[in-house]
Amino acid sequence: MIFGVPPEPAAILPSRQQDTGAAARSRPTVPRWPLLLVLLGVALAGPAGLLLGATVAAALVVLRLRLLVADPADADLSIRWLGRRSPAPVLPGFTRTVGSVEWGLVSAFDFDTALRPRLARVAAARLADGRGIDVLARPDLAMQVLGGEEWALIDPARAPAADRSTPGPDRAALRRVLDAIEQV
Repeated sequence: MIFGVPPEPAAILPSRQQDTGAAARSRPTVPRWPLLLVLLGVALAGPAGLLLGATVAAALVVLRLRLLVADPADADLSIRWLGRRSPAPVLPGFTRTVGSVEWGLVSAFDFDTALRPRLARVAAARLADGRGIDVLARPDLAMQVLGGEEWALIDPARAPAADRSTPGPDRAALRRVLDAIEQV
């Protein structure tokens, strides 16, 4: 029973016509409730009720058909423009990281809000595992191990840049930071 409407029973046919097989049993039936909903809307509110009743009836019919016809395992509800599929990202985390690097090189704000926290987490993990240094408790030791310029770029205590037009660090500075982290 969907939306309070039980499936209509097959008409009782004479015994010679009951053997027509699945075609007689699976004949689609037209529900009457959408028409009744539209007529009720017209009777209660005139043209506005017609519009509202038709809209609600259409939405409920589409929902009912979706529930009756669709197999949830095969549901692909992605939007496709002009029949083209968008390529599925192979490694979404990698794609996000590459985007963070590219934007971090363009803008200091993007570097400070997207790439610097990632680099700081990696550096904190490497320093904790390799040297037993907690970067939040002992940032002075972390600065000695990584180097002053490299630590200044990834220091988690540094406030992010306020201006997006300020360029981010160049590739050479980013390479030095990565090399310092790898050396730990």
